[in-house]
Amino acid sequence: MSLPDRVLYEKELSDVFTGLYVAKWDGKRWLVNHMDETDGVESLIGLSTYPLTRAFPDPEGRTAAEVIQKTLDDLEVSVDDPEKLLGPNRSAWAPTEPAASTADFNESGVSGNQRSDWKLVTRDRKQDDTIIDELRFFDQYGATAASLTVWSPSPEAECYDPGTTYEILAREDIDLKAKAGALSVALVTSTDESGRELSAVSLVDRNAAKSGKACDLPARIELTNGKSLESSITPVLGFETANEQQEFLNSQYWAELVDFAGGLKVK
Repeated sequence: MSLPDRVLYEKELSDVFTGLYVAKWDGKRWLVNHMDETDGVESLIGLSTYPLTRAFPDPEGRTAAEVIQKTLDDLEVSVDDPEKLLGPNRSAWAPTEPAASTADFNESGVSGNQRSDWKLVTRDRKQDDTIIDELRFFDQYGATAASLTVWSPSPEAECYDPGTTYEILAREDIDLKAKAGALSVALVTSTDESGRELSAVSLVDRNAAKSGKACDLPARIELTNGKSLESSITPVLGFETANEQQEFLNSQYWAELVDFAGGLKVK
């Protein structure tokens, strides 16, 4: 079984599989012996969580349930209900009940308020002449609930996916101002040239069109103080139906992200 996001982040562990492996007892020891080969490189076959499976859309267009069932078949594992083994088949596993209270935070020039049971972990690094401050908020289960990344000074914006389009599914106005004007927090779905969709909660220009080219929504929001803030504030969300998108917009998680973004200030 893998470690939660918070441990991986605090220990600065990368390229670590997040999910679980299936082992068999040979009478003396447990063996994990199911291998997959990609581009001549062998690796163990593992079962990812549903949110992570959804975050990497299947090239063949299969749903997360179909992908996981195929992996179970490859592992020769029979399970009546895969969700009892791997958790619920949803885009995110955020708490569904409100926190008892909220708490203020003020780190790396960024202040605001958060759920009282979120844990804030900060990190800074340097890239060329730019200082990058990361604020990662983890929920009570150790999963990433929200993140903020501040670049100082703001580097020049670049676009790497000119063929990708976007649609804003919902937005709420917030007080934080960008150099270009007022901002909103929004649920944004991007569709690449192969038709694969991914969503995230992001900060967008309040006057941004409801849909268009993804390059028209900057990956970093340039602020009035010369810094910039990465627009996406959540991990990738993989919705499979319009009903799932609406369920998310009716969720406690969305309400808390709107409140979180609404209280942000950057010095």
